[in-house]
Amino acid sequence: MIVTGFPLARTNLMAVVYQLHDVLPAPPPVVSPMDPGSSRSDQISLSPSSCPGSIPVSAAGLHRFSPVREVTLDDSFSPSVYRDLIQAPFVIRDAIQHWPALQLWTLEYLNKSAGHRLVPVELGSTYLDSAWSQSLMTLNQFLRVHVMPAAHRVQSDDDDDEPATVGYLAQYNLFALLPHLRSHTSIPDQIHRRTTSSTSDAHTPKPSLDSTDAIRINAWFGPRGTVTPLHHDGNLNNMFAQVVGSKRVVLFPPSDSHLLADLDGMLHNTSSVDVRKWPEEVEARLELAQAHGVEAVCRAGDLLYIPPNYWHHVESLATSFSVSFWF
Repeated sequence: MIVTGFPLARTNLMAVVYQLHDVLPAPPPVVSPMDPGSSRSDQISLSPSSCPGSIPVSAAGLHRFSPVREVTLDDSFSPSVYRDLIQAPFVIRDAIQHWPALQLWTLEYLNKSAGHRLVPVELGSTYLDSAWSQSLMTLNQFLRVHVMPAAHRVQSDDDDDEPATVGYLAQYNLFALLPHLRSHTSIPDQIHRRTTSSTSDAHTPKPSLDSTDAIRINAWFGPRGTVTPLHHDGNLNNMFAQVVGSKRVVLFPPSDSHLLADLDGMLHNTSSVDVRKWPEEVEARLELAQAHGVEAVCRAGDLLYIPPNYWHHVESLATSFSVSFWF
């Protein structure tokens, strides 16, 4: 286990930490001994379907909302078009296919390059769960206890051995701890299109995006079934990059806040409405039928733009690694 202070990335100590990791005994393997001959068992690209817009079998039976608008990199992104586009969520398919992360981030690689590093893990179905907690553990322990068992259940379709607690490495600046992973990504070009959305104050000065210091980057890594409950990010824009696996994102506009906002205090930006049980929620609260939900299934290589104050629920449909850029 390697414990360091924060931030460390801008000091020479980071080089020492990497050297120390290299000379330590190799972390325990994350490839299951049940699959000694499988050359792909250490991959975390375990999406059940390769069709970018489809709902995998694991999501069958979910209430379906209208699809989020889809665009491609070939579409026109003139200032006027982009200004109109950012008034609502949209998905850019295959926008980050050039990232080395899409090929490099396997369980084996993450374990070998950072298995001894200590990371914070959320434990529980969601942070609204009364039994929710947080724990520090090595990345190797997180992979072996929480990620690999779920990955092999996807391969075998065996749900009888669900772990007692879901583990999620969520909303964490992992790149500050592991800058070598940062080098496998890049800031999406769309972030640098400095326009003002309808949900932002046009008279409020915007921070310069010429430096990555103005962009908050967080990692979201976990097995199938991890859930971030319905919430909004305030006045922040969110460019959400799906690197590995797939996630279903359901979104509602700020104009639906009077239907969704029902918590106070530190959870004022979170709703108790469980999107996974939408028909039951609507039956209990008939006014929810007026909500204007849309949804997207983000797969490896996709970007999803979430405007300021848009409510969104996020659920992993497979072992998944995402990166969010708040600006």
